[in-house]
Amino acid sequence: MKEKGTFTHIRPEEMDGPEQGRYHRFSVVENGTELGAAEVMYYGTPVPLYYILRLDVFESAQRGKGHASRIMNGLENMLTAHGKMGVVEDGIGEESGRAQGMYQRRKWRHIPGTEALYVFNPPKGYNLARLADLQLKLSSTEMREFRHRLTEKLRKLQAKYESE
Repeated sequence: MKEKGTFTHIRPEEMDGPEQGRYHRFSVVENGTELGAAEVMYYGTPVPLYYILRLDVFESAQRGKGHASRIMNGLENMLTAHGKMGVVEDGIGEESGRAQGMYQRRKWRHIPGTEALYVFNPPKGYNLARLADLQLKLSSTEMREFRHRLTEKLRKLQAKYESE
């Protein structure tokens, strides 16, 4: 089956303003409409890792079509290429059907001492329990501001790419 939409990875250096150097955005776009996306933030301390702030397929009609898997493939390839860990909080509810358990099927490992944190690509022999107390989440206000700024930047980048 042919995949629909174009996979994109916007790197931190392609961002402008406060986002520059901090965030990656992975998405699938079709006919100018973003079908799904993940925002990823790099943390250098206490241990170098990338934290997935959000992963979502926006319209229920688009769910189950492999968009999240394409986004995760791009993210996992980046983590492997850079030799860094990825951490995500599993927010997939039981009502999500096939999506339930996506991280475990993709070989993300549960972090002991947490309810729903998973890690990908930890260094060999790394004590995963050390990740249990990480405070990685942004506040809801910070997240709203981040999404607003990022949406504006994405519109500009998309217009630039479409005009080329």
